[in-house]
Parts: sequence; C-alpha cells; structure tokens
Amino acid sequence: MTKIFIGILQYNKWLVTKKCIESILNNTSQMDYGIFVLDNSSIDGSYDEIANMFKDNKSIHIIKHDHNSGVIGGRNMLFDWFLKETSFTDIIFLDNDQFVKQNWDEGYLKIREKHKNSIIGIESWLLGSNLAPVRKCTSKDKYFTYVGCGGMMIPREVVEKVGVFDVVFSPAYFEDPDYCLRAKENEIDVICNYISSIDHLAHQTLGMQSLRAKDSFRKSLMNFKKKWNSTYKGGYVFENKDI
Repeated sequence: MTKIFIGILQYNKWLVTKKCIESILNNTSQMDYGIFVLDNSSIDGSYDEIANMFKDNKSIHIIKHDHNSGVIGGRNMLFDWFLKETSFTDIIFLDNDQFVKQNWDEGYLKIREKHKNSIIGIESWLLGSNLAPVRKCTSKDKYFTYVGCGGMMIPREVVEKVGVFDVVFSPAYFEDPDYCLRAKENEIDVICNYISSIDHLAHQTLGMQSLRAKDSFRKSLMNFKKKWNSTYKGGYVFENKDI
C-alpha cells in the first residue's frame, strides 16, 4: 500500500507554511500520508509557530536544524528522515509556498499505480542547448527534460538506487534536472502529473536575497554544465506518457 512522506522545507515565513499545511489537510482524501517539516534554522519564530499550531495533530512532525543548510542540504535531510521512517513507501517534496488543490492526491496515486517505479513531478521543464531552462512544458508537449523538485514524488526504491541531491549544486538550483538525468542513467522513468493541481507562490523557500540567488543560479549552472556537457547537449529526454 502506498504511504506518502510529505517533506516540507521551511525558512522563516511561517504563515506561508501554515497555508501549505492547511491545504494538504483540507484537500487530501485518498492518500495515506504524514507531513514532515524541516525548519532550516528560521530566525523569525517560524519553528515555534508551526510546532505550537499543529502540536495536537499526530500526522504532522517538525524538527529544527541548528543552521541554514540551504535548499539542497535541507532537502537531503528530508531524504534522510524519509529513509529512517521505513513505513513510508514514497516521498513527495512540497515547497512551503505550494498549496495543493482538491483531489490533488488522486492524480499522484493514479499515476503511481500505473508507473510503479518512476519519479512523478507536477512541473516539467525543457533545457536548452546551453543547459539552462528554456520554458515550462504542458500536457500538449510530447517531450520534456526534467520535473521540478517542488511536487516531485519518488519511491523508496528509487531513492535507494539514485541517492540524494548532489551537494555540488548547494545551496540551490539544478539539483532537480541533475536528479532526473541520474534517474535516466538508471533506466528510471520520469512522469509529469498533469492531473493534479498545485498552486505555487514561488521564491519563498530559498531564504536568500535576490542577488545571492542569482549568484547561486550561475554557480549551479556552471557546475551542471561541467557534470553533464559531455553526455547531454540539451533538449528532450523524457516522453510524456499516458497517465
């Protein structure tokens, strides 16, 4: 039976996280799940606010890291937490600025039933010849390159085979196309979920000023090119499948 570990990374902005959690509680009807919040050393009281607000809900768990390890470091700690919680079959990463809509879980479960050992994402993207994202894909597109981390669902067997996000891209950016390409090398399919609906506020998870974010993007793009330029020239990787 599918049991989902919903991993949420938080840095400050507890009201945004509250809205994310409440959207899950209010709109999830078919999925057996637990919510696991990792506070990335918030400095605005976010950990205490969320911990106190949901202290009586046994399906919600929150821990605070003693320093901000960046987006990738934080998500890797969620990976480690998931691997220790052995009753869960899959992990879904949700950004704390993603708000799920009614029946969102049914789409994921339908796809998981049909594509049992695959990665499932909610947003698919196309990389260009310079290995930077060109555009977001839609269900009308035949191919895509990767799915974004926010809304990415990964079965335990895939995590054990592919591993966690590559810290060479720390603190953020390009860990998700890298993960999908690593999955491809292991003959693991990546499926885009065009059934479910998740609103994305965007840019609330990083906890970085815009200039630092731009510097991080450029650094990670350079590292991505170093890692993949000899084997991947940009363009199509995965074909949209019948879901």
